[in-house]
Amino acid sequence: MSEKLDHLKWVNLGLRVGGAIIFHPVEYAKVLIQIGYEPMKPYPTKTLFGKPALALPNVLQYVSYIKTIDGVSGCFRGISPRLSGIIVNGLVYSQASTYLGGDKYLEECDESRLSEQERVSRLVNKLTIDITARTAGIIASQPLAVITYRMMAQFIGGEDKYSNIFSSIVEIYRENGIGGYFSGLIPRLLGELSAAILVATLEYAIKNFFTAENDKHRFVSSLASFFVSSLTHPFVVVSTCMAVVDSGLAAGRPPHMPLYTSWICCWSHLSRAKQLKRGSSLVFRYYTGPYSVPTNDSQNIQKTM
Repeated sequence: MSEKLDHLKWVNLGLRVGGAIIFHPVEYAKVLIQIGYEPMKPYPTKTLFGKPALALPNVLQYVSYIKTIDGVSGCFRGISPRLSGIIVNGLVYSQASTYLGGDKYLEECDESRLSEQERVSRLVNKLTIDITARTAGIIASQPLAVITYRMMAQFIGGEDKYSNIFSSIVEIYRENGIGGYFSGLIPRLLGELSAAILVATLEYAIKNFFTAENDKHRFVSSLASFFVSSLTHPFVVVSTCMAVVDSGLAAGRPPHMPLYTSWICCWSHLSRAKQLKRGSSLVFRYYTGPYSVPTNDSQNIQKTM
């Protein structure tokens, strides 16, 4: 069983890496959208309900714009640190989970034979191990996430400061010190751990209280994951912005972005501007008004995680 689980882990990691390569241009466009870069003007359209609105180009049009500027290879900017981050995250998570005894929860278990108290205890133990392992993986891979976002953000100002993983490590230390490697860590942790807790809780409720059919479990669980990812998306936006702000790039300073003093400051500003959902929709994107940079948000230039 152990060999089977190890094989399954490597297959899952391989699928994640393969998917990341295929959909990297889309992820690249999403990151630029999340940090507030809209190079193409909105155009008149109507919503699904027939209401007049101004639409922004969808993510495929955004990718096409990047291709026009940088060519096909330019659509894969930042792919090396991103793939490295996925691998580091996956390996650390797997090792931490195995060390904490998480493998036994991957094996098939007929929970119908367990009492409600035993099922709850199993959920809590499984979730505790999962959260601990996720935390380790996120912390270990955060420097690579910061490098990825900064490499991508260079598209806005046309810089080449963050050209590869090793030179980027030096550049981040020069710009921000040790703390720079973990820029945006707290909102990322809050978002990913909250999502894991919500998904596990919803799956437990669906499995034990709403349906007894395994096929329906998988379908409803997928819907639950989609709902939770939408709910926690603001943490993704804030984490991405904090990884780029005060990075020495045009994308991370006024007029493109205020020099936020903390992730809470970033959240507050984006919330007031109704920009916390940037990048959550890939097809139907609507212009919600001018995105201005308040003067008071650009003062006191000292960033914390």
